[in-house]
Amino acid sequence: MIDKQEHGSDICGAIGDLRELDEAVQVALAFQKKNPDTLIIVTGDHAHSTQIVGGVTDGKQVATLQTADGDPMTVAYSTSDVGSDHTGTQIRVAASGPQGANVTGVIDQTDLFRTMLGRSPSVRSPSGR
Repeated sequence: MIDKQEHGSDICGAIGDLRELDEAVQVALAFQKKNPDTLIIVTGDHAHSTQIVGGVTDGKQVATLQTADGDPMTVAYSTSDVGSDHTGTQIRVAASGPQGANVTGVIDQTDLFRTMLGRSPSVRSPSGR
């Protein structure tokens, strides 16, 4: 639901959904502890334009909220007048468990698929072909 909250410019909803994602990952890690043959992969399908900015004049559409420390935090949906747009930015992928060591840095989606199948990632030639 994080994506839906981002499109609706609902930063508090997005943060809440991130918290729920964290709770789901904790459940998966607890399961993995009892079942060490479990591979956990956490990623998304795209990034959004939402970003933390310096203040209310630093974006087209902004929202300011109070952090747990009591400080203001302003976010901007800087690429759209309404809502947040998808971006082509690379996104984080993290893994734990069997084959998890093959999920590092920038990874091609086809290699991630191969890792999920328990295979070694492909090797690209020095020329990149």
